[in-house]
Amino acid sequence: CVQGTTLEVRGLFANVPARLKFLKSIRTETGYVSDYVSRMIMAVPSVSFHLLNNGRTVYQSYGDGQLKNALLCVYGASVLPNLREVAFDDGYLSIAGFAGTEALARPNRLQQSFFLNGRYIRSYALSAALQRAYDTRLMTGRFPFAVLALRIAGGEVDVNVHPAKKTSMTIETANPAAFQKGGAYLARYAFATDVALTEKYTGTTCLLYTSDA
Repeated sequence: CVQGTTLEVRGLFANVPARLKFLKSIRTETGYVSDYVSRMIMAVPSVSFHLLNNGRTVYQSYGDGQLKNALLCVYGASVLPNLREVAFDDGYLSIAGFAGTEALARPNRLQQSFFLNGRYIRSYALSAALQRAYDTRLMTGRFPFAVLALRIAGGEVDVNVHPAKKTSMTIETANPAAFQKGGAYLARYAFATDVALTEKYTGTTCLLYTSDA
């Protein structure tokens, strides 16, 4: 190709036919693929993704490096007026992205995307931090919209804690003071579900907060 890269998958189970029986319906598997591509569009807004399913365009991102345009591609124009920018950087930890107003709250966490050093992760701890930032702004059973990218030195994070490499992380040398500058707080016990910290860690870790959200 003159520009970009085209991926075409054929005969995926030619060498491992036994795995084919574990697949779910075409609709379900297509949903999994679409969901993951949507996360990649937001994780790397500088890359233009074009996802086709049976000749129909599912996603086609701009690839202009603007996260807001990536969100436009994934969620549509209706979300844009209800986004609030999150920006924090103290040289140790940076948090960038968007959090939604109460109007974008949903009955599940499917519209929460967290990226750690460019890698999409799912983390109860980060979802809990986000929920606490909204505190009494949302009714019980409603969850905030957020697309947030965290960056920290690669040596601070071990992505191999979980076999899937996306549901857990280890912060080996967390500096509480750096996190506390982030805004609202997340109690230490919240990390126990999927984030391991060394014994050097003490105190309360602050992850994210935007007063306008």
